[in-house]
Amino acid sequence: MTTTTPQLIPIIPHYGSDKRPARLVNGADDAVHACLAQGEPLEWPDLVARACDEMLARCTGSRGAARSGGRQSRPVKRTARSPDSDRRICMAAELLGTFVSRVASCSEVDELCRAAFPGWWDAALDDYAADTGEPGTPDPVLYDHEVPLASIKASEGPWPAGLDIACLEVSNFAHLVGAASSNGLALAHTAPGPVVWPPPEVSQAVRTTRQQLRKALTETTTSQQEHTAMLFSCLSARDDPDSPDPIQAEIDQVNASLREWDEKVLPIARRLATATYAQAWEWASSDPQRWDPGVTAYAYAEAYLSVYDLRQVGDIYDMTDAACRSYAWWWCRDRKLDLSGLRELAISW
Repeated sequence: MTTTTPQLIPIIPHYGSDKRPARLVNGADDAVHACLAQGEPLEWPDLVARACDEMLARCTGSRGAARSGGRQSRPVKRTARSPDSDRRICMAAELLGTFVSRVASCSEVDELCRAAFPGWWDAALDDYAADTGEPGTPDPVLYDHEVPLASIKASEGPWPAGLDIACLEVSNFAHLVGAASSNGLALAHTAPGPVVWPPPEVSQAVRTTRQQLRKALTETTTSQQEHTAMLFSCLSARDDPDSPDPIQAEIDQVNASLREWDEKVLPIARRLATATYAQAWEWASSDPQRWDPGVTAYAYAEAYLSVYDLRQVGDIYDMTDAACRSYAWWWCRDRKLDLSGLRELAISW
């Protein structure tokens, strides 16, 4: 896999724009869904290769397009750039971005955090059991680190007692470790495959954007705590029939604060997540032999944790999704990778 020095990647173009027309976005979503829904135990290279064929068929209307037989199939040869090469590059970029956001999930973030700090996970469960104010008995299955969290969360019925608390505590701790670290790659030692510790020094893009976010947070009219309190107070009053509706002055104050945060803080937070994702992606995928969905999950977790402290006043899932899609999108654009190029590269992964 080709690696480059991580850069501050711009956020993905808007849905419905000339670069991201709706049919490409919808086509990528349909192609990825079709590949993941087939239930075959395909490896990551085979999934990407098949999705490239699905994307081409759905966006061109050619359902008879050649179907991938996996990495053993004959690679599509690269040809000179045609008039529609930019469109094909956008198709590949949209497809990879969709794949990246589908592969990673909040469950994988929790899994990585638990793997990184197993002692902290167990301590959180112990504290939950010892809490006299709100006593509870953690489910013993949570102490078994051989049981994947995904299987626990997928089981029928209510989640095991203590799961939410343990996930929150270990995520908080992972974020604090990352924030205090000089490099910020809090989960480095859980990356797929053997790695060298410590990871590379933080990139200039991450460092610069951290400073920009810190500056933006200090320059808002209302602090993060004030903004959070106002927002939740207004929402609680609105949704609680036993509480009086917020007065117009309170609504105006909340709306003004939301506009300011939307303009000054959240865009920088998304850029920070994107820059963090870029560094984590490049570092974790430096060895082509370990390039698989685990790399994506690891990079996703780093992006998620880089803006974790804004989780109460911003949609952290949206920020992380934008980071993953944006980097994957521009990664294809910068390399001029069309569908055939992405397919060939996937086969070599």
